Parts: sequence; structure tokens; C-alpha cells
Amino acid sequence: MADNEEGLRLSRQIKNQRTSLGGFEANNLKRLRILSGGDGNMVCEMDVLPSDKNSHGTLHGGMICTLADAVSSWAFHVVERIQVSVSTDLHVMFMKPAIVGSTIVIEARTVKRGKKMVFLEVTIKDKEKGFIVAKVSHSKMILDVGTKLVKSKL
Repeated sequence: MADNEEGLRLSRQIKNQRTSLGGFEANNLKRLRILSGGDGNMVCEMDVLPSDKNSHGTLHGGMICTLADAVSSWAFHVVERIQVSVSTDLHVMFMKPAIVGSTIVIEARTVKRGKKMVFLEVTIKDKEKGFIVAKVSHSKMILDVGTKLVKSKL
């Protein structure tokens, strides 16, 4: 078990590693602020920007899915740093829209870790008003260390 300070350090290290690789995570998740982490849990916050909105002017559902996937995966990998995992299921219940200009809090926790699967939960809330924006259940398959997800043609 990581203590709070060590868990927070590891959480930030994992976020920085993942967002430094370029691509989708780097473009969308660098501005997440990690508030706490360790022992399979993580809490982050993020300001909702105009670039995050859908055609209704609220936080895009795809961004909610991305946040839930990334933060819960990072929470798991603070404990299981050498493991490779892939998402098998992401179930989202959209409960109330977050508006541009608000700050959301993303709370992820590891519910159960089995031999080949891990089950995680995420709650996304409006920081100021406290209402739940979305509830997410996330399942991931744990792969053998060294497993390559894409075969290179080079």
C-alpha cells in the first residue's frame, strides 16, 4: 500500500507519462489536476472549457467517457505499475450536464482485482454545486507483461 504522499507522487507520474506520449490523451488530459491518489483510487479535477462542449453547450459525453477511462486506468496502474490492461466495458450513466465554466471532480476507485480482470467505478461531480454529472463502471482485462497490442508491419 502506498501512503498518501507516495500515492499522489505515483499518480502524477503515471498521468505525466501517459500524457507525454502524444495523441489523444496528451491533447485532452494534460490539464487534469490530480488531487489525491494511491491504493487503486484517484481524484482529479478539471475546468470545463468551450472546446469540451457538445452542440447543446454542455460537457461532451465523449469527454466524460475519456475522463472515466483514463482516470480509472491510472488509479489501477498506481498499484499495478508493470501490468498491461485494456478496457473491455465502459458503462456510463449521464445524470446531469456539466456546463462550460464549471469545474468537475473525477473520483475513481478500484472495486475488485481478479486474476485477469479489474473492475473500477468512477463518479464525476460538479465541484461547486455537488451534483453528480455521471456514474461509470469500467472493466479491464489484465494482460501478461510484455503483451503487444498491435503487430508492427515494420
